[in-house]
Amino acid sequence: MKTKSAVLALLLTISSGFVLSQLSETSIREFASTADQAELIKESSTLTKDEFFYYAEIFVDKLLELEPNSPNLHYRKGFLRLKIQKDYNSAIPHLEKAVKNVSQNYDMYSHKEKKAPIDAHFYLGKSYHLKGEVEKAIVQFKKFQELSVEDSELLPLAAYHLKQCAQAKDLMTKSVDVTLTNIGSTINTNVDEYSSVVSMDGSALYFTSRRAWPNNESDTSRDERTNRLPEDVYVSLMKNDSTWGNPTKLGFCTPEQNEASISVNSKDQTVNLYSDESGGDIYTSDFYHAKFQDIEKIDLEHVNSGNWENHCMMSHDQNFFFFASDRPGGYGGSDIYLIERNAN
Repeated sequence: MKTKSAVLALLLTISSGFVLSQLSETSIREFASTADQAELIKESSTLTKDEFFYYAEIFVDKLLELEPNSPNLHYRKGFLRLKIQKDYNSAIPHLEKAVKNVSQNYDMYSHKEKKAPIDAHFYLGKSYHLKGEVEKAIVQFKKFQELSVEDSELLPLAAYHLKQCAQAKDLMTKSVDVTLTNIGSTINTNVDEYSSVVSMDGSALYFTSRRAWPNNESDTSRDERTNRLPEDVYVSLMKNDSTWGNPTKLGFCTPEQNEASISVNSKDQTVNLYSDESGGDIYTSDFYHAKFQDIEKIDLEHVNSGNWENHCMMSHDQNFFFFASDRPGGYGGSDIYLIERNAN
């Protein structure tokens, strides 16, 4: 997460309208209520480029009240819905309006700009892709390739997603019927729950949640880009009637950091997890004396680095360890690495 000093540094670079002692929702909303359209466009663009998506959306919502039919503004809204929560369902209607009028000469900072950028086709394709509407996604990705400038950083991603869509079409011809059932309100709340891991014997469910701490203890650690609370790891135990019991936050969690569940080892005595305490590394916690101990960086050489390590898995025989990292030397973004246990 960005620090308060980084936030202040950002605000000092904002040239129009306001400079605040700290970035806050109250101050943003007050400014949005009095700013003119040119100021709203400029500030929303600055905040979007600096990835303060939640605050940028406040300005965009105000702009849509003033001009509800603008393809430019619908693009911004759809883009932000994807960035904040990957909310493709609400992004699609906005992006469908955006692609009706696009321009290669899009000016992000001009309040006179009514058209959307060519990128709207890419993000609509991505939204369809996430929704499972593969044919629609292919149309939009190809349209983006057709219209985009040659140096667009999204072109390699569009080509990659088209390969994924082709693979998806093939797999869908061999589809297997499954039934997805919501696990219920004991586990799921109105905030994010994800990255679930079930113990080998099926008796424990570990998952990550962004729910609030008692007395709003974690509220000051909200992600200033998305306004989401930090991640914590919870465990729910299977009851005798085969339902999940009330989840408990694991004791190593702190209100200031993100901790996320990753995997459990085959003996169920160690939980592997992610923490951003050192910029994003893999940690472990051992179950001992009926509780999980304080987390420690995983004791495997060459796993954690100065880059972002965010996932791992040990093979059942514990001879192979897989982990994800965005360190230099990979294929781009986050890559999967393998460590094999020495025979001796």
